[in-house]
Amino acid sequence: MDIAVVVPVFNESVALPRLLQALKAEPRMLESTCEWLFVDGGSTDNTVTLLQNAGYRVIPSTKGRAWQMNTGAAQSSQSVLLFLHADTLLPADALNLIVKALDEQHCWG
Repeated sequence: MDIAVVVPVFNESVALPRLLQALKAEPRMLESTCEWLFVDGGSTDNTVTLLQNAGYRVIPSTKGRAWQMNTGAAQSSQSVLLFLHADTLLPADALNLIVKALDEQHCWG
């Protein structure tokens, strides 16, 4: 299942290192079926640099969480969208749990 994780960011240089480290520790989160979209609302710290140096796609957007999430969703080519805050870590088996829930016909909006 193709999953896009959309992360709205704005001046997240304090929170991002923890998230980026967690992603490195969980290779399944980085596989080709999981697309990571970091949507920046005009950060003035080193948020964009941190993400680009880690190899992530950063999409510029109008500031505002809803604008940023909608921008990320519009840029994604995946069939499932997961919206995540930069200061939130997913459990190691998050992708498996999402796939299982969708296979069981659970739906969220």
